[in-house]
Amino acid sequence: MTSDKPSAVAQDFFQRCFRGDLSSAEELLDPTATFRVPGSHRLAGTFEGPQAVARHVEELLRQTHHTLDVLKWEDWMIGFNNLAALVSMRAQRHGAIDTFRAIFLITRSQDDKIRKVEVFFSDQAEVERFFV
Repeated sequence: MTSDKPSAVAQDFFQRCFRGDLSSAEELLDPTATFRVPGSHRLAGTFEGPQAVARHVEELLRQTHHTLDVLKWEDWMIGFNNLAALVSMRAQRHGAIDTFRAIFLITRSQDDKIRKVEVFFSDQAEVERFFV
């Protein structure tokens, strides 16, 4: 399922995730997919396989009371099988509202599924405080 726009699968995946449509988001993941979130906070770790990725996103949505909102996809760098997306997001947790900037590094498989996602935050300490 090669897409005309290389970023389309990634955008579709994140839109489905952030609106809570996790079962359809899983369909866009390669069976060997990994999702890595840096840090020592409660949502950090490496999640392997579509179900583990979906459970991670489900926990992220639960922790933020489904308030995670992409404010803007700021930029995309697109290669043949690799993408980098710069994004601004906002979330609420325990009465606090915070805005984060992150880079998602995404690797696609030959059949246009997402094989790997790595997240890098512009202010890791801020993320650690938010998800304490």
